[in-house]
Amino acid sequence: MELATLFERTHPGALDCSILFPVWNGAKFLDESLASVLKQEKVRAEIIVSDDCSSDASVERINAIVSGYAGPHDVVVLKTSARAEFDHLPLLARRARSEILIQAHQDDIAYPLRSRALVDALRGRVRLVTSVADYRVDGKLHAPSRADLERVRGFKSFEPFLYSGYDVMIGSRFAMHADLFRLFPAIERSYLTGGLDILLPIRAVMIGRIARIEKPLLACGLHAERWSARLWDTQSPQTKLFGYAVRRLAVLDRAARELKGAREAGLVGEAHAARLTDWFDRARARFVRELVEAREKLSREGFELAWVAKPSATP
Repeated sequence: MELATLFERTHPGALDCSILFPVWNGAKFLDESLASVLKQEKVRAEIIVSDDCSSDASVERINAIVSGYAGPHDVVVLKTSARAEFDHLPLLARRARSEILIQAHQDDIAYPLRSRALVDALRGRVRLVTSVADYRVDGKLHAPSRADLERVRGFKSFEPFLYSGYDVMIGSRFAMHADLFRLFPAIERSYLTGGLDILLPIRAVMIGRIARIEKPLLACGLHAERWSARLWDTQSPQTKLFGYAVRRLAVLDRAARELKGAREAGLVGEAHAARLTDWFDRARARFVRELVEAREKLSREGFELAWVAKPSATP
């Protein structure tokens, strides 16, 4: 997979972070979302915008927006040589010049000091930081409820996040240290076909820790075209649970292999490795149980399991 450079404007001076902004058929969102990234304050960022073979006017909108930008951030516009999908973010992570990597999605609005807050939180042994978010539905903002925030505060370890941290462990909220890509196997489709939002936090707890910010730093758009809506079969709660459990089992399989490699490389101590192995075993048992229960319930409801060929992603 190659990344062609369409535009590049850099300035002298050190960077605080690299903001990774993958795009696919997101033209109608970019006037707000990309503008909100360009307006980030109190940081010096490298903003990497990369189009993944869009068939709409995304490239034209990107070029129009960045060509009129005269602010302090470095801006790079790239284009993939073929549809990358799951591989896209790791490709941009390898391309980034800063060790602090911030995710930005094409349909989310970053608040002005989001990047500054994430950079400040990614200190010491912290290898990943995440935040809660506001949601935007039909132009209206919906803030996290008090119950949502209390639930987040109640998580005392990473394990509950894996099971029920849906509103926090979402890639669009993440800032990460480049070590999560540099010290582990390359994340590409031949290695894993999905589950980046879970694998990256697991890598973070192997070699460091996770921080969380309870203040919303962005507004996430909820709509039918959102990427997450394409990850699962959502025709019933059980079909969604089935897909979720299968995906997590695949991630845990890769994570167990990575833990072994990290231990052999001296990145993880024996006691910590033993704790993580015990956690992996509990998580695997939980998801196997959910998978079996969902499968049985779906069968009783008249569903027949079948693999359906995915439509071609070629634009």
